[in-house]
Amino acid sequence: MEGYFTGKQYLTNGTPTSNFSELGFMVEKNFRHFFLFMNFENFTDKRQGNYKNVVNGSHLNPVFDEIWTHTEGFVINSGIKIKL
Repeated sequence: MEGYFTGKQYLTNGTPTSNFSELGFMVEKNFRHFFLFMNFENFTDKRQGNYKNVVNGSHLNPVFDEIWTHTEGFVINSGIKIKL
């Protein structure tokens, strides 16, 4: 289990960002010659799009804001590790 808190940050134009926190969890099961794992990131589903638009302007002339927090939201990934 992991948790992070990020306080106010300042963008290059001096504008402050919002505080945010995130939680994650990883589990791993050990078998004889391999390991299975699953990782759950950003349980709180914090992403910059919840606070303001990341892309402004038109589709033909987009303007991108600075990225200061997640853009993808809640993520799950898993895998296998093989012991040689």
